[in-house]
Formats: sequence, structure tokens, C-alpha cells
Amino acid sequence: MCGIAGIIGTSKSKAQLARTLSNMLSMIAHRGPDGKGIWQTDPGNVHFGHQRLSIIDLNENANQPMLNNGYSVVFNGEIYNHRELRVELEAAGVKFKTEHSDTEVLINGFIYWGIETLLGKINGMFAFAIYDLANEQVIICRDRVGIKNIYYSKYHGDFLFSSEIKGILGAEYFKPEFDSSCLNEYLLNRSLVAPRTLFRHIRKIAPATYITIDLISGKRTETQYWDPLEVKEDNSIQSHTDMEQGLLNLISSSIDYRLEADVPVGMFLSGGVDSNYLL
Repeated sequence: MCGIAGIIGTSKSKAQLARTLSNMLSMIAHRGPDGKGIWQTDPGNVHFGHQRLSIIDLNENANQPMLNNGYSVVFNGEIYNHRELRVELEAAGVKFKTEHSDTEVLINGFIYWGIETLLGKINGMFAFAIYDLANEQVIICRDRVGIKNIYYSKYHGDFLFSSEIKGILGAEYFKPEFDSSCLNEYLLNRSLVAPRTLFRHIRKIAPATYITIDLISGKRTETQYWDPLEVKEDNSIQSHTDMEQGLLNLISSSIDYRLEADVPVGMFLSGGVDSNYLL
């Protein structure tokens, strides 16, 4: 688990916004105690911050925000198939500076394939923001089923985002206001469907969605890049035995992907069907 935060705007000086972003990161420092980084464009309309929990590629050159030829990314999560994608990118002539960083696969994949093709290829849980140098845009994205959260606010001319609401509350000029219209839904379901939150001016990006912010016009658009109801049925499965074996293969593959780490790995078991299978 890492933490990301950012500010897109010029409401204050570059130095003031750097301090604001540092405060935002301090509010989510528990998400990433192994490193803290801030990057800003010049003249300073894009400001990215990252709190790192080092899991894959512990080398300092895998720290974030990660830069590549003017592009920048902050990323929370894991790209499970990053090794396969790295091989594919290297075969196309893409050069890497890290040994096996999934963050570098993410930014190189974006530069080489573009956002739609990249999202069609990656297998993982993620929330990330990418500064697109070529198109003068910032793209902020959430994974298909919404494992990783990302919150945002359009406030006093700035666009703020963070892995947690408290990150946005860390901006000293943000004044929190309770949104009572969401209270009934929260008490009934103990959660709120995106984009709603219990705060006015704070929203949550929906699963399988990315926001594109045009830095020239200021226009913001939302794109849903995946819909579970549109997933095509696999007609190659002909029997219950094939279905059972296919399910076991998927579970085993899923476990293998999640066990990759350069640090010790632990797990929690709840006693359900899935936990019993892991045992």
C-alpha cells in the first residue's frame, strides 16, 4: 500500500503549493513510510506527491514520482503482470532504467501504447495519476473493480486528489463541509456509491473510470473503460470438469501473482471458502 496525492492548479505560488502538498502527504504518511517524494512542473501547474511502501524493486531509482522524458506518474497498487508487459515493451525497443519496477512498466506502457491500450493489458489493483507531456493532460485512473480508492475535489480553482479523504483535508485552504444528503445511504449500506462521499466538494472516482484534465482549457472528462456486463462468455468451456479446472487455474495464478515481493509476505485468513482453498 502506497499513498498518492496531487494538486492541479495555480491558486498559489509553486513553493506554497509544494508546502500544501507536503501537508497532504503527511496526512497519509501511514500508507508509505519508506519514502516521500514531490514533483512539480515548471511553471508549476501540476504537483504530484507520493508516500512509498517498498514492495517490488526496493532500489531508489524505483521511487516516485517517477519521470520519463518529461512524463510523470504517481501510483498506488500493483501491476501483477508487469514482467510479461516489460518483455513485450522491451521487444518493441522500449528501454528501462529499473530492474523490475512495475511503476516503470506503467509509465512506459502509457507512453508507448496510450491509456486505452494500456488499461486493456494490465492486470492489477491500482490508482494512478499520469502527467501526459505530449497532450498537456493529467489522467487519473482507478482499477476495474475499485480495490484502490482515489478521491478528488475541485476547490477554489484547484483540482486536488488523494488516496484518502484526509489527504485532501490536509490542504490548509480546504474547508470541510458535511453533506447530509448522503447520510441515509451511508447508514443503510455502511458505504456510499461513487462518486458520493460524506463531504461536500469531495468526490470519489468510480471503479473502471479515469478522469482526463486538459491543462490548456481546464476541461475535465470522465471515461469508463470497462464494464463487467460487457465481458464476453468463454464458450470454449464444454463441461463441469473444464469449469472446475479453469477456476482452479485462475485461483492458483491469482495467488502466484500476489505472492511476488522483495520483502516478506504475510496473509490474513478469514475461514471462508477462499481461505480454506489457500490453506
